[in-house]
Amino acid sequence: MTTLLSRSPQVASRLIALDLLDRAGRAAARLEDSGDADALHDFRVALRRLRSICRAYRGPLEDSLRKRDRRRLAELSRATAPGRDAEVALAWVARQGEELADAVHPGRDWLIRRFERRLGESYEDLRQRLREDFAPLAGELEERLGVYTRRVRLAGGDAGRYFGELVGSEAQRECARIEHLLREIGDASDADGVHQVRLAVKRLPAPSSGLAQSEGSSPPARPPTPHNDVRQT
Repeated sequence: MTTLLSRSPQVASRLIALDLLDRAGRAAARLEDSGDADALHDFRVALRRLRSICRAYRGPLEDSLRKRDRRRLAELSRATAPGRDAEVALAWVARQGEELADAVHPGRDWLIRRFERRLGESYEDLRQRLREDFAPLAGELEERLGVYTRRVRLAGGDAGRYFGELVGSEAQRECARIEHLLREIGDASDADGVHQVRLAVKRLPAPSSGLAQSEGSSPPARPPTPHNDVRQT
């Protein structure tokens, strides 16, 4: 069985990025349904993982991803924050019903209506942003991630590097960084230090289930096409 770990970094990183891009696209489409409570969360997760992959495997993806692409993805991620904040606030206020005295229920109901209105406005703004920015960007990335340039050295063969090696070295680097952050935490009251560790863990480049992808199963996308750049050295 051939897994993505045994493929080249150029192919494996693109297949994973294409899979995450597809997941983000499907979640974005579900955001049009106001009754889908998980759509925003799923879009944020897919987008965060896509950005992590783009950051961790910038080298293998350099032919397909530009600095401007990463900036546009970051801007889209920030655009989801108001909706998520409104969702969290609304859920918190709604849970307070049983603990509050009857006298303050009108205030609670007012807050719920306010957050519901803010949530609706945030969703509408985000839907418009996804139509105008995400849809075109996704189309561009899908096209560019499907092709890459491969340099073949005639002298000494074309051994290349397996994606598994790159994943291992990247995991070691990130774990060392998290260990450093953990050591910087003074005590349990160091909320900022704990938060930095939490963010670092969330940003780990989780390659998703694609690592177990075998040649005989359905791939998340058609393997990228190499353009050979043959150089004799």
